[in-house]
Amino acid sequence: TGTYWLVCSDNSDDGELYVFKSSDGIAWTASSTTGTALATNAEVHWDGTYAYVCVDNGLYRSSDGVSWGYLNGFNGTLGLASGNGVLVGVGFDSGSPYSTISTSSDSGATANHYTPVSSQNITTVTGICFDGTRFIAISGNSDGAGASILSSIAGADFTEIAVLTSFDTTATVNKIAYSDGVYIATSSNGAYAISEDAETWIEYLESGYAFRTVGDGDG
Repeated sequence: TGTYWLVCSDNSDDGELYVFKSSDGIAWTASSTTGTALATNAEVHWDGTYAYVCVDNGLYRSSDGVSWGYLNGFNGTLGLASGNGVLVGVGFDSGSPYSTISTSSDSGATANHYTPVSSQNITTVTGICFDGTRFIAISGNSDGAGASILSSIAGADFTEIAVLTSFDTTATVNKIAYSDGVYIATSSNGAYAISEDAETWIEYLESGYAFRTVGDGDG
């Protein structure tokens, strides 16, 4: 959109969430949300109509980057993606009615909640992207050996398509991104992985040397 975004919280005062936007990265305009928000995992997403800021305690939405409204139903959101007519948030499993996947077809005004299907007991999904056809997500904590890569067309009913065994599953900061036909996943332990189809991955350690290849595809 030609806009840079910066999110932070005033922890020394009342924890109010501040959002800064800039068209050139030099001059910045500040706005703030109502209420307080922890912003240790803040992320900004633009869906073509609204700007969203997801933080530890929920989701905020704005049409102009100045006035922000809180959206109930996205508690613990760590990442957002939009496509195929839906907004999808991932984050903590906060208990009923919240799950690790939240979807909305009305720009976040209402939300449905899901738990992904995988070979591991996933407690957190921490990153998500949209590749133009499907949503691809990555798990954080699980009881298995690695992070699950999950896929869904509609943004719900995610299924596991790969497992990154070198990734940290003790911290909830595994992330994933997509651009120009390439998926990149990162982990808190310094490992990262690259794929062309989200199913076959080449995993790298912090040193940059290839660790192993997982999956059955041609990536």
